[in-house]
Amino acid sequence: INTGNANAGTGAKGMADARATADALAQLLKVKPQQILPFSTGVIMENLPVDRIVAGLPAAIADAQTQHWAKAAEGIMTTDTVPKAYSAQVVLSGQTVTITGNAFAKPCVKFKLNAFECRLARVGRYAAE
Repeated sequence: INTGNANAGTGAKGMADARATADALAQLLKVKPQQILPFSTGVIMENLPVDRIVAGLPAAIADAQTQHWAKAAEGIMTTDTVPKAYSAQVVLSGQTVTITGNAFAKPCVKFKLNAFECRLARVGRYAAE
C-alpha cells in the first residue's frame, strides 16, 4: 500500500508506474508480478515516485509482521480521526485461520465525492473440502 499519492488519473504512465512497483516487489518476494495487488491512496493526478517506493521496499518487507496491522491502519488514514482495523479467527477445514482487515474513508474535495476502501488478508493455511 502506497500512501500520499493515489496514482489516479495519471494515464498510461500511472499504469506503467504501478506495474514497475509491483514487478520490483514481486522480484524481492520471489513471486509472480500477477500476485501483487498495488494499492495507492492520497493526492490524485500525480505520478508515483517509483524510485522512492522501490528503494523503500526492502525496509517495508523487513517490517511486515502480522502484529503490525495497526500500523498499516494508521498509515493509510487520510481524514480519518481513528484507525479502522479488525481481526478474527475462524476454523476452516480443522485449521485456525486469522482474517484481518483495515479500512479508511477517503473524501475527494476536488471532485466532490467520497470513497471507502477496505483490505482483507488471511493468515494461515487450509485445504478446501
